[in-house]
Amino acid sequence: MFKFYFILVTFLFLFACKNSNKQKAKVVINTDSLADVSVASKPIIVIHRAKVQYTDALKPLSVKSSQPRVFPANANIIPLEGELTSSNIPANLRMVTPGKDTFLLPVSIPLKIKNVPSKQPVSVSALPPRFKDASVSDIQYLDVDQGMSSSFIKSVLTDKSGNLWFGTNGGGVSRYDGRSFEHFTEKNGLSNNKVLTIFQDSKGSLWFGTEGGGVCCYNGDNFLWITDEEGLGNNTVLAVCEDKSGNMWFGTNGNGVYKYDGKNLTAYTEKEGLSNGSVRSIIEDSKGNMWFGTTGSGVCKFDGVSFTYFGENEGLNSTIIHSIIEAKDGKLYFATEDGGVNIYDGKTIKYITVKKGLSSNCVVSLHEDKLGNIWIGTYDSGLCKYNGQEISVFSTKQGLTNNYILAMSEDNSGSLWLGTLGGGVCRFNNGSFSHYTEKEGIGSNTVRCITADKNGNLWLGTFGDGAIYYNGSSFAHYSETEGMPSARIKASLVNGDHVWFGTEENGAVRFDGKTFERFTKDQGLNSNYILSMCRDKDGRIWFGTDEGGVCFYNGKQFVSLIDEDGLSNGIIPSIIQDRSGNMWFATDGNGVCCYNGKFLKWYNKRTGLCSNVIKVMYQDKAGNIWFGSDGNGISVLKASSINTNKPEFENVSEKNGLSNNLIRSIAQDTIGNMWIATEAGLNYLINKPGKKDVHIYTSADGLKANNFFYTSFIDKNNTIWWGNGKALTNLNLNNYKLPHNVPLIQLSGLILEQTFIDFHSLRDTLKTGAHVQVGEKDKKDLNGVEFSGVENFYNYPLNLSLPYNINHLEFQFSAIDWAAADKIQYQYKLAGSDVGWSPLSKDNKASYNNLPHGKYTFYVKAIGVAGIWSKTFEYPFTIRAPWYLTFWAYALYLIAFIGIVVGFNKIRTRALKERQYELEQTVAERTAEVVEQKELIEEKQKEIVDSINYAKRIQTAMLASEQLFNKNLPNYFLLFEPKDIVSGDFY
Repeated sequence: MFKFYFILVTFLFLFACKNSNKQKAKVVINTDSLADVSVASKPIIVIHRAKVQYTDALKPLSVKSSQPRVFPANANIIPLEGELTSSNIPANLRMVTPGKDTFLLPVSIPLKIKNVPSKQPVSVSALPPRFKDASVSDIQYLDVDQGMSSSFIKSVLTDKSGNLWFGTNGGGVSRYDGRSFEHFTEKNGLSNNKVLTIFQDSKGSLWFGTEGGGVCCYNGDNFLWITDEEGLGNNTVLAVCEDKSGNMWFGTNGNGVYKYDGKNLTAYTEKEGLSNGSVRSIIEDSKGNMWFGTTGSGVCKFDGVSFTYFGENEGLNSTIIHSIIEAKDGKLYFATEDGGVNIYDGKTIKYITVKKGLSSNCVVSLHEDKLGNIWIGTYDSGLCKYNGQEISVFSTKQGLTNNYILAMSEDNSGSLWLGTLGGGVCRFNNGSFSHYTEKEGIGSNTVRCITADKNGNLWLGTFGDGAIYYNGSSFAHYSETEGMPSARIKASLVNGDHVWFGTEENGAVRFDGKTFERFTKDQGLNSNYILSMCRDKDGRIWFGTDEGGVCFYNGKQFVSLIDEDGLSNGIIPSIIQDRSGNMWFATDGNGVCCYNGKFLKWYNKRTGLCSNVIKVMYQDKAGNIWFGSDGNGISVLKASSINTNKPEFENVSEKNGLSNNLIRSIAQDTIGNMWIATEAGLNYLINKPGKKDVHIYTSADGLKANNFFYTSFIDKNNTIWWGNGKALTNLNLNNYKLPHNVPLIQLSGLILEQTFIDFHSLRDTLKTGAHVQVGEKDKKDLNGVEFSGVENFYNYPLNLSLPYNINHLEFQFSAIDWAAADKIQYQYKLAGSDVGWSPLSKDNKASYNNLPHGKYTFYVKAIGVAGIWSKTFEYPFTIRAPWYLTFWAYALYLIAFIGIVVGFNKIRTRALKERQYELEQTVAERTAEVVEQKELIEEKQKEIVDSINYAKRIQTAMLASEQLFNKNLPNYFLLFEPKDIVSGDFY
């Protein structure tokens, strides 16, 4: 027993000793390290006591700066100096009343509208919009190369569903949904291919004012024509408008204005008091007055009773009015032929002309955007934006395709669509990125570092053109010709009145605005190749070098940190100081080092860092430190673990939605979200706890280039700046808004048997009984197709019922989200066929083949760049069973079966009866034969019996009697054994 306990105790002791040798984690501490460092729970932390080396700084080399080369920046932005010139409106304006003096009362005539059936055009796939090489703003364009029918765009409209309509000068009118065009011309029912103006009424119908075809209304099903044959005074309609009562107003080229109330057409010409018969623009103001812009007589106001004239005597500086708008503040803006823009506030008229910065006095189009900016389209000098303080000019120099801006419309994302005279249509996103290139005075497209002085002005370090000073209005260049020791600058910072630049192979340069002071290895710097710089809280300047490690300058000495793990001869791309005063050094291969003034603490992949090659670092407002790697994304060190030996990292990479894992810069905006520049696009990361949504921006979103340098900076005006391979890029964060639009999903068409079908025409054709066949190989008749109608403005039937052999369907759909039309994705399913939703796809088509008969519902939904799903569109339809599988067929089958069974039963019964009769006859015959034979046998039997009986009597007579035997033989017996019945032998 004692041996058992001894063995047990020994075993437990050995087991405990074995477990005590297992380490959960460890901290490798140098002999010079602190003794009270706690043990980490998981990662391996390496800590060294820092060793430093002091070198007295020698006097820097000084070079006086010459005057910089100055180039104007933002030359297209002209500040307004002083008030706009103005004129007072006379107290007694000229007024005339129809029916008074020599003016006639207007005459109304009943209108019989010509109804023309529409023919659905075949959709044309649209190629993505493109940028001009000169574009410095987010200006993209569409032209005939992208699928448009014409380069000459006279009118533009955004309809209530978000689709864009373009009226062309000879190519009809086109609808654009971001994926495809549908071109409506005279062949499709349009009255004329020259569309001068487009208007959508309160019912959703579209009105096209044409040159030569009068006014044409498209209600989504038919075209309704109003021409001179119907009573319109002129077939060239320049303006269309609807008033609050639902009346339509048409401005003609020479024959006045016509009002259409749905039944009657009423003419207002010069005879009725209109100031001029050529009316180019019509609006109704917020007070219910109608305003007519004329050719040669200024503006004419109609209050329903009288006309009021506004011409040169009333303050207008031009009498040819191309466009009128009413702004949100109630002011009226008049676009004039040669007087710029006239602004009427009810008392005075003010002028925006070339003298104030307008690019041209010939203005043909106007628009007020959602932010209240007035956009001015000129006939020959591009587009101008007026915000009350300055005028910004955009022309072909800034990326427009053409300087003739004939029409404008704003989409649901706030972008402007501009119709040009020969350059197609341009889409201008004013809230997007802007760029500075050599043409804008930047000199060099390779901006490697950005910082700001105490006044908020920017200093740009370039790789090839030295330093550039930007004060918001001009670029001042300091390169080698101005005394800058090197034209290749990698890093910069501001320290008081001095700007420091880290150069490639020429050390560090300090500049006070007059003198360049150069520090090199000869002055004590540990390397002449400076990659990064940082100013700490004590005013010391830290330098990260290429293979020279880290050092700082305290004003008298250069102090180098000595550490064999990577600081002594390391490559240091980035340096920052955290809130606790720790210095952080990113290395190119050894991870990250944290220096608290005494000790060096190393973090690498073994401690949870995403990579040992860290290029950029950033500490956010919460105190977390972001490490951007050169291929493995980002590691975020939580603030709570910075001063501990238990680092907690959160990694963000392409798996989390980043566009690329090569991180170039990191910055945080005022609302706490992160801007991450990569080698392949810009990422806006919504920094939510436990969730990080990423919005990606590339060249398709207005960037000049997708690859960025290791710099980003947010200035005092809340504008963020980046350097990339083609430009200096900025974004005004005050105007930036996250995409929030919900895509508007729509079914645009339905293809049957791989054949385009105009269901509007098919509906009418089927009524006539004509035969229509589809299918490339197997010709299938559409006469069995049934539907109740066709969706207005779209090409798909309602309440569709198909015959069983028309079972190959292709659904064409699209979603409207102009914030990023190229980023829309779709999901769909066919209830009755599919089990679940399809995978996300950018493809806007869904095809189904060989569908069996039954009831189906097609569902489709879309998600845009905002990450919000659209409503689900539903389209029910039926494929009828073949006649032999229908209810009536089954009923006939049942009746036939019953008939067969009944008939068979009747035939069988009849046969059985006949057989029974035959059997009965046979039985009767057989019975008769039997009876006859029986009688014969009976007769024979009787004869035999009689004969036997006779023989018996004879034998009996021959025997003695019983009395005789009793008398003579007392003990006797008789044996009676007949041989057979006919033998006659009985005894």
